[in-house]
Amino acid sequence: MSDRRLSGTSCELRGLPETIVTRIRGSRANRQPRSFRVRLAFARAVAGICSLFPDAAGCFCLLTGSAKAQSEPTSKTSEAARALMIDSQPDDLALKQLSSTGSIRWFPDFTLYHALPTLAREHEVAIVIDNDAFDEARVPGYEPLNPPHLGVSADGGNAFPFWTSNPTLAQLLDVVLDEPELSWYVSDGVITVTTIEAQRKHLFPRSYDADAMRRHGVSPKTLIQTLQKHTNADWAETNEAGGRISLVGNALTVWQTYQSHRQVRGLLLKLADPGGAPWVEYPEEKRRLAAVLRKPTKVNYPRGVTLKNFLEDMSRDSAIPIAIDEFAINDAGVWSSEQIFVPAVASIPLDAVLRLAFNGKNLTLILRNGVPTVTSLDDANDPGNFPVAVYDVRKLPGTGLKGSDLLDAVRAIAGAKWESDDQPGGRMTLTENSLLVVSQSDQVHRTLQRLLATWEAGNQ
Repeated sequence: MSDRRLSGTSCELRGLPETIVTRIRGSRANRQPRSFRVRLAFARAVAGICSLFPDAAGCFCLLTGSAKAQSEPTSKTSEAARALMIDSQPDDLALKQLSSTGSIRWFPDFTLYHALPTLAREHEVAIVIDNDAFDEARVPGYEPLNPPHLGVSADGGNAFPFWTSNPTLAQLLDVVLDEPELSWYVSDGVITVTTIEAQRKHLFPRSYDADAMRRHGVSPKTLIQTLQKHTNADWAETNEAGGRISLVGNALTVWQTYQSHRQVRGLLLKLADPGGAPWVEYPEEKRRLAAVLRKPTKVNYPRGVTLKNFLEDMSRDSAIPIAIDEFAINDAGVWSSEQIFVPAVASIPLDAVLRLAFNGKNLTLILRNGVPTVTSLDDANDPGNFPVAVYDVRKLPGTGLKGSDLLDAVRAIAGAKWESDDQPGGRMTLTENSLLVVSQSDQVHRTLQRLLATWEAGNQ
C-alpha cells in the first residue's frame, strides 16, 4: 500500500493544532505509517462530518480560511456546465472544494511543503503527499520554488497575481505544481499530490448529457473519437491502463482523471454551443490576452536589458501576469538573466514587441494554466501543450470547401505539423454538423482564424 503523508488540514479539534503538518525529509527511516494512517483517518472523518454539518454549532471542527466552495466552475458557463453534467453534485467533498476560490501568498524560501498546507488551510480540505512516488522520482520538495509569475516579490509575501481575481483551488494546484512537474488526484475526500505518471493511474467516472450533440447530428462514433483525439489523456484503445468512454442513450460516461474531465466538459460545452470564443479551455483569458497583445506599446532600451527585466516591464506596463518557464528556456539555451537588445520602437502592438525581443532566441508566449507564459518554441510546439478550439464552419459550404477539401486546406497551413503514423503533431476532426475541432499551436490557430474569416467573407 502506498505510504502517503498528511500535508495539511484546516480544522481545529478541541485544542488540537489548527494545521496538522507532516513534512517529508525523503528518508524512509523517518516515516511513521501508523501515525499517518491515524491522521489520514482523522482528516477524512473531519471532512465528512463538516460536509454534512457545515453550519452546525456542535460540529467537531472549526473551519478556517476564506475560501467559498462552489460545486462547479465560477465562469459564465457554470450554469451550462451543471446542466451538461448528469452527476453534477459529486459526493466527494474534495471534488467540490477544487472549485472553491482563494489565493496564496509567496514568501522567502517558499517550498512545496509550505504551499500545500497553505492551500489546504485556505480551502478547507485535506492534502496529502504520495511519499513513495516522491522518493521514486527523487522530488526535491524542500528546494525553494521560484515565484511562478514575474512581479511576485519573494521578500514581500505578495499575493499570487492571477489574471482572474478568483482562481480556483484546481488552478492554484496546477500552477504551484507546474515547476516541479507534479500533479494531483482526488480519492476518498483527500487530494493527493504525486508525480504525473502516478496521477494518470487514478481515474473516476463522471456522466454527461450528450443530448444536445446528438440532436445536432453528431454521431456517437464521432463524439467518442473527438473526445479521445482532443484531450491530453490516455485511453484504453492505446493504453490498457487508460480511461474509457461509454454512450448509452444520451448518457455519456467517462472514466478519466480530474484534469481530463475538465477538458472533456469544456469540449462538450463547445460542441453543444459553438458560439463565442472558440477555445475549449480558458476562453476568457485567451480573449483578454489577444486584446492586450494588440495594444500599442513603447520600448526604449539603448543599453540593452535582461530578459527577465524586460518581461517584468512588459508585465507591469500591460497589467498582465507573465510567467517564465525557466526549464524550457534553459533547454533552448536561453537564460532569463542574459542581455537582450530590443530596438527603440513607439506605438506598435505588444505582440510585435515580443517578437522583436525573442528574435533569434526561439522563444514565444503561450497561455498555460490560464497564465501568459514565456517558453521555448519546442515546448509550445509539443502536442501535449496544444490549445483546442472548436470552429463553426457551417457558413463555409458556398465556397466549395466541404469535408475532406476543408481538412486538406487547413493541413496546407505553412509551418503546421499534423499527426501521422510516424510523427506526433496537431489533430483535426470535422463533425457531421460542420464543427471543426482543432488541436494545434497558437501560431497555427491564429493563421487558421484569419483563413476562416477570409473564406467566410468570400462566401457572403
